[in-house]
Amino acid sequence: MAVEIYLPQLGLTMTEGVVTRWLKAPGDQVKKGEPVLEIETDKTTAEIEAPADGILGPFLVAEGAAVPIGGIVTHVLALGERPPSGASKTVAGIPSKTVAPVAVTATGASLQQPPMEGHVVASPRARRLAYQLRIDLRQVEASGPGGRVVEADVRWHADQVRTPEPAVTPVARRLAEQLGIDLKSVKGTGPGGRITKEDVARSEAQHPAAPVATLAPAEGFEPLKGIRRVVAERMTHSFTSTPHFYLSAEVDASALMRMREGLLAKVEKATGVRLTVTDILVKVCAQALADFPSINVLWSEGEPDGPGGAIRRPDVNVGVAVSTDDGLLVPVVLKADLLSLAEIAQRRTDLVERARARKLTLSDLEGGTFTLTNLGMFRVDQFQAIINSPQAAILAVGRVRERPIAQDGAVVIRPTVGLTLSVDHRLVDGAEGARFLERVAQLIEEPYLLLG
Repeated sequence: MAVEIYLPQLGLTMTEGVVTRWLKAPGDQVKKGEPVLEIETDKTTAEIEAPADGILGPFLVAEGAAVPIGGIVTHVLALGERPPSGASKTVAGIPSKTVAPVAVTATGASLQQPPMEGHVVASPRARRLAYQLRIDLRQVEASGPGGRVVEADVRWHADQVRTPEPAVTPVARRLAEQLGIDLKSVKGTGPGGRITKEDVARSEAQHPAAPVATLAPAEGFEPLKGIRRVVAERMTHSFTSTPHFYLSAEVDASALMRMREGLLAKVEKATGVRLTVTDILVKVCAQALADFPSINVLWSEGEPDGPGGAIRRPDVNVGVAVSTDDGLLVPVVLKADLLSLAEIAQRRTDLVERARARKLTLSDLEGGTFTLTNLGMFRVDQFQAIINSPQAAILAVGRVRERPIAQDGAVVIRPTVGLTLSVDHRLVDGAEGARFLERVAQLIEEPYLLLG
């Protein structure tokens, strides 16, 4: 059976990637885990690996072409197997005649005639979004399995209709925004006339941008651009399509802070990194998720026109929101419930450093089942976070601060921390969310339970 190779989402703000180089050719034998192509996003470059052993199918995307999230770029096929009948509809940057269904051999492929196109098959979210944006699904290029139109395809189509500007790589777009260059004035020299970062740099050298002050609109309006615009669109979509509810608690952090101080020198001597409150909270969340697997789930749209449902994940993988110069990334601490505090500290430190150096790999960003976002380093006591869809929940953590609290009939001063759990009500009800947050609070108040 054909196995898809598709463009994964490498960050919260990512909407597309550019195929920079194919590392294999159609008809080549590939092994599972072997790099097949390189992609470039607005934040990083990454290699996409073969998901299975087999023969590489025809390329559905040319080098230099952009692909939306979830877009299929090729397939891994069994010997003699033909690509899926809908594959000819997912082409980006390659003439359709070169990607018609083929019978693949170990030495190459012979072209056949493409199948007749039938009615449009689309996911419920894609149909709903197309209706809202008044888009004819018959005009949307599909990238889902079997030629299915998915939500990312509709958003991609809407962007092209809304902003008919030159094709441009993510890096070139970011550089143009930094330099204040109108991309419509830049001549592209990349594949198919695509604008590269070298084209933008050349344009800047020939026509230096005017001072920013002279470009500001008189009314003071400043439109969102680049990553901030993408963040706004994604957060709006997540917030409006996911039914959020919120649970908050103020928790005594005395024992947690004492444990951190007690383990600080030991962890730093063993690993060379400092144990942070975030590291302990990752362990807290992981243990609570292991105790409440009903929270460790993902939302799925299900079959076309069918009901959605939950995907239950066996591994507890905690994503940690990281702010970088390029926007928000959520690298993932895999199987966090099985790691020690020292191992989590080492892993999280490495992920944060590579996120800010733009050196994260695909495996660093995939597989998250829950997200932790901590603004405790700022003067934020409590806040509500937007769920990192399709996950079921996200925990927002404020700063640890000394506050007066009642204890045994007396007022005492204790360090406390504010927690807010945002939950997808389609997947988790209020009582179950409350029990999960109660377990998180218990592990913060009695953190030595984590060491058992």
